[in-house]
Amino acid sequence: MKSVSFGISWMRKAGIYRGVFCPIVGCGAKLTCLEDFEDHYNARHTASCSVCSRVYPTSRLLSIHVSEAHSSFFQAKVARGDPMYECLVEGCDLKLKTYKSRQQHLVDKHKFPTSFEFFKKAPPSKKQRQKKQRKQAYVKKADASDMEVENEVIDDIDHSRKQKKNQQKQANLKKPDVSNMDVGNEDINNLVTAVSKLSTSDSSPSSISFGRRPTRGLTFVPRAVQREKKPDST
Repeated sequence: MKSVSFGISWMRKAGIYRGVFCPIVGCGAKLTCLEDFEDHYNARHTASCSVCSRVYPTSRLLSIHVSEAHSSFFQAKVARGDPMYECLVEGCDLKLKTYKSRQQHLVDKHKFPTSFEFFKKAPPSKKQRQKKQRKQAYVKKADASDMEVENEVIDDIDHSRKQKKNQQKQANLKKPDVSNMDVGNEDINNLVTAVSKLSTSDSSPSSISFGRRPTRGLTFVPRAVQREKKPDST
């Protein structure tokens, strides 16, 4: 502040009234005369927030801004439910619990426009934009990596399912045909049953008998027996 006042007095002594640049760092405003510079300085730099560089027309509004935007004690009291939001109009001592309730009070009681906002978020700086872009790129890359891992897991599951299906198919091919075996067993059982029903009396003529039992008909004697009997008879 002292350096700015010294600069103003120096410019007055030197008689410089045109092409005045604001000496505040980061401002760079160009004024046509010294009076315009004084008006600019009083309007833009006397009630400026040291944290976010916002400028307010009065020191009271600057104090309200600092409390609401940069004070953790203020936020703690608001979270507890205390009325902390002061009316912005000089002479009105009303305090409300929320930002929106004060906004509505200003519109209804003091005829402020509905579009009025006491605390507007400043546009992000270049550094903030770059940080946000890096964060978005990192999130996008992480999502792509997660998607690749998920696709690999799905491929592994599909491969294992196909492999299991092929193994089951090969196992089914190696198994014997149970239905054909059942048919073969049934045919054998039928044959055995049919044979068991047969008897020698049914299949042999009544005139032929086996063994040495005397019968009316011819007696069947095997050749081997006949050969053994011949020497005995001589």
